[in-house]
Amino acid sequence: MDDETRVVPAGHTEVRPGYVRAVWPMAAGALIRDGLGRVLLVNPTYHADRWLLAGGGMDRDGLSPKETLRRELLEELGLDLPVGRLLVVDWIPQEGRFFEETVYVFDCGVLDEQARAAVRLPEKELSGFEFFELEEACKRLAGQDARRLREAYGVLERGTGSEYLESGRIPR
Repeated sequence: MDDETRVVPAGHTEVRPGYVRAVWPMAAGALIRDGLGRVLLVNPTYHADRWLLAGGGMDRDGLSPKETLRRELLEELGLDLPVGRLLVVDWIPQEGRFFEETVYVFDCGVLDEQARAAVRLPEKELSGFEFFELEEACKRLAGQDARRLREAYGVLERGTGSEYLESGRIPR
């Protein structure tokens, strides 16, 4: 079979001619707070029952996780925010989902009232945003998303180094 007729299976990529390997999606999320330490969550139109950290999936466009997050914050919130240090990297196994995923969460600082007033949401993607106390934010997230947020917030509060997670937990 020549290169032009070779079929690469879904979920795989051809790294070089003849060398195909599995790939999985990656995403980047932002831990954004207000002056009271509350966490910003967005309400996506495509998940009727849950909220998310601002951010999004990485495209195969050559952007790094930090660059992807900056682009997503501009698209989702209309804000060009500085993307700070990496707080957590979370590997999520497939386990009944469509795919495995790696999620990077970065500190994106504190939004002041002027920045909050400047937020512009894409109406086809997000129906709203709100700041929540940590525990209330966690109640609005799916289980592993809530665990990931708690760990990221803890890293930020402690001022410790980034953490590696699996399904939102530090592996023992």
